[in-house]
Amino acid sequence: IIDIQYQYTMMAAGLASGGSMSDFDPGKERLLACKKAGARIYPSNEAFAQALKTEEIACGIMWKARAVQWQNAGINVQTVAPKEGVPMYVSGFVIPKNAPNKEGAYAWLDAMMAPSAQENFAVDMGYNPTVTNAKVADDVQKRIGFTPEEQKRLLDLDYAYVAKNDSAFQDWWNKTFKG
Repeated sequence: IIDIQYQYTMMAAGLASGGSMSDFDPGKERLLACKKAGARIYPSNEAFAQALKTEEIACGIMWKARAVQWQNAGINVQTVAPKEGVPMYVSGFVIPKNAPNKEGAYAWLDAMMAPSAQENFAVDMGYNPTVTNAKVADDVQKRIGFTPEEQKRLLDLDYAYVAKNDSAFQDWWNKTFKG
């Protein structure tokens, strides 16, 4: 278990326990059972990756793209898409109102959306392209993509629920789960 990934860990446990993207509470009992059974908590993604590499642990919860990065680094790890649902990870880019160089910022955003950039994100970072005209090799697509059946299980986050409850999530995580 990755400490800084408490939100996604609570989401996954909630879904596995009958909860939803708007109700993580059913997963708390499952997480406490994992702790009682000896689950290890690592401070960062990197520490977790090292534990996978040395086979100190055999499985855990992480974004698919990060698992692809670990595969690229030689770590023997595979991914699965849980039947209960797959919470999506979305990266966003914005230009602040007071950006000192808006023209440059728009040029940067355009460059990020170029097919060649999206293709390289797929190879290097395991990210599925945002644009429809990027061409990803079949072997890469098999590692980063989702089957049509898995795509039906992709779940968007309930950002309002997470924002409203994040302090309570952290409090429970730090005092009850880790405490």
